[in-house]
Amino acid sequence: AITGSQIMPRAAAKFGLLPCYKSSIAGWALLLVATSFVIRGPEQRDIFPIFVAIWGLCFGFGVPLSRIIYVTIIPKGQEAEMMGLYEFFERGFLWLPPLVFTVLNEAGMKMNRTLLLIPVFLMLSMACLVQMGSLEEAIQQGREMESTSTSSLRDYDEGEDKDEEDGNL
Repeated sequence: AITGSQIMPRAAAKFGLLPCYKSSIAGWALLLVATSFVIRGPEQRDIFPIFVAIWGLCFGFGVPLSRIIYVTIIPKGQEAEMMGLYEFFERGFLWLPPLVFTVLNEAGMKMNRTLLLIPVFLMLSMACLVQMGSLEEAIQQGREMESTSTSSLRDYDEGEDKDEEDGNL
């Protein structure tokens, strides 16, 4: 994972945040599919650490990218609530793929076939990303929301000042 997080800034600078993140998700999904076809049982235990290392590379590359993308589109002044929302959804749904994997594995499905279900979740996230549009537009919308929320806060503060002057507090 450390190697992936070291490669990520250079790749993102060269190719862009969103294309790198989409590539990371697609690569991770393809890797999981390849793993399920290559690793068929204990006799492949010598090759399994190679797959684990590549998983770590994908994880170290993709997780920081998702956070960087999210942070860049958050309007200023809303960082705390938006990161709370991010953490809620990340922690709130992070258990779902392992749960599905475990339930199917315990029900008797072969582990390498069960592993094929994890890319389904990754492709669902990819479908959401495709709907996102351009990152530049999202950043611009965040800035527009920033100016709107700043002016409404200013109006709220001015209303409090007026109430204090009128003795309505």
